[in-house]
Amino acid sequence: MPTATQSATQKPALLDALITKRSRIDELIAQVQKKADQHFDLAPGDCHWGHAGDLDHLIEYLEYALGIERE
Repeated sequence: MPTATQSATQKPALLDALITKRSRIDELIAQVQKKADQHFDLAPGDCHWGHAGDLDHLIEYLEYALGIERE
């Protein structure tokens, strides 16, 4: 079990790690949003089933990461 001194010195490192990881999550969410937006910024004549498939893969990966079962 860590001593009070060890715990106090580890707190800043722990907080830095949490902030870094939260920042990475925010970056990934922004990338997901950008990817989804790219598929909706197409002219109707430029759309094809590959775009729908790409979005389905993105949904599948997100559901997997969040532990959501597909219907």
